[in-house]
Amino acid sequence: MNKNDKIDALILLSGNALVRKNLELFKNTDTSDVVRPKSLDRKVQRSINKENRRKEYGSFYVFAKRCAAAVLIVCTVSFAIAMSIPPVRAAFFDSIVKFFEEYLTVAYVREGTAPEVIEEVRDIKPFNEDWEQDIVLNSNNIYTACYYEKGMLVISFQQSVIKKNKVKIDNEDIILEEVKIGEYSASLAFKLEDRTYSLSWSDDVYEYLLETFIPEISKEELIALAETVYQN
Repeated sequence: MNKNDKIDALILLSGNALVRKNLELFKNTDTSDVVRPKSLDRKVQRSINKENRRKEYGSFYVFAKRCAAAVLIVCTVSFAIAMSIPPVRAAFFDSIVKFFEEYLTVAYVREGTAPEVIEEVRDIKPFNEDWEQDIVLNSNNIYTACYYEKGMLVISFQQSVIKKNKVKIDNEDIILEEVKIGEYSASLAFKLEDRTYSLSWSDDVYEYLLETFIPEISKEELIALAETVYQN
C-alpha cells in the first residue's frame, strides 16, 4: 500500500466516523418546539412527485424536454424578429418575462432617474393586526419583511433597486396574469398546488415582490395590500 492509498483509507474511515457521530447528534436533538410550516411539506412532496415522474416516463421525459427546447428556439427567433420593429420593441421592453424549466424571471429596465440604492424604505400596511413583522434584510439594495400569524409565515414583502438581477418565481403549475397596482402594471402568478400568489411590479423607482404562503389570502386582498405601499 503506497502513501496515497493510506491517505485514502484514512479519509474513508474518518468519513464513516463523522457520519456515525452526526447520526447520533441528529437522533438526540430535541425538535419538539420546532414548527414546520405546511408549505415545506408541500414543497417536499412536489419534489418527490417530480422525481417519480422522471423515473416513470424515462426517455419520454427527456424527449419532451428536447421538443420544448426546440419550440422555445423557434419562439425566440420569432420574438427577435418582432423586436426588430420599433413599436413592438417599445411595447415589450419595459418588463421582460423569461420562462425556464424550474422557474420564470421578471426583469425591469431601469430608467435614468431610478436610484442605485434604496433612498426610502417602503412596506405594506397589513389589514390584520395580529400579523407580526420580522425585518429579515435591510440593506442599501434590498429590504425584506416577513409577516407571521401565530408563528406561521403568511406573507413576505421585498423592495429592491432596479438592476440586472431578476425576480425568480417557481413556474410549475402556475397561472400568470397582468394586473394593476395603482397605475403600474404587475405580474401576478397563482400557484395551483399551493393556491398562493406571487406579485411583482415596478414603479420606475424600485421593484417589489409580494408573496403569500397561505391560501386564505385572495387575489383582491393581495392587490389591495400591495397598493398600501403608496399610502402615507
